Amino acid sequence: MRIYNPLDKILNNEVKIKILRFLCKTEAEWSGRQIAQEIKVSPASCHKALRELNNEGMLLLRSVGKSYLYSLNKSNLIISELLKPLYKKESKISDEMAKEIITNISSGVIGDIVSIAVFGSIKMKRERATSDIDLLILVKDEGNKKMVEKDFEKISEKVT
Repeated sequence: MRIYNPLDKILNNEVKIKILRFLCKTEAEWSGRQIAQEIKVSPASCHKALRELNNEGMLLLRSVGKSYLYSLNKSNLIISELLKPLYKKESKISDEMAKEIITNISSGVIGDIVSIAVFGSIKMKRERATSDIDLLILVKDEGNKKMVEKDFEKISEKVT
């Protein structure tokens, strides 16, 4: 097991990151082909990454007939202490962002809001580092619209 900078070798490409995220989420055994289909990468690149992760001790490999099944090596400290908690927190980012938005809506405005909907790249899960958060905010009457807009401008500064 690598002691110094082990993540350099484990998280050094996107396919490995996707595999580890997927296995942390599902906590099951999967064939390499199934994993490739689930994370939408080619079987060849998936198998190469699986082999490297297995060599680093991140995965367990079990032979079943002509197939090989991969699962997380839960006894590995990097998996249990770093990656599983990291991916768990990552999966909650959108919920935390929504909570942050809701808690920052001022009490004078919250009663005027009928509904809030997310749309655009974030809703479609195609956001980039430069993406903004597109919100549709439905208010009770047009007279309160300006007040709600000002409130959300302040929220935007805090959240982004």
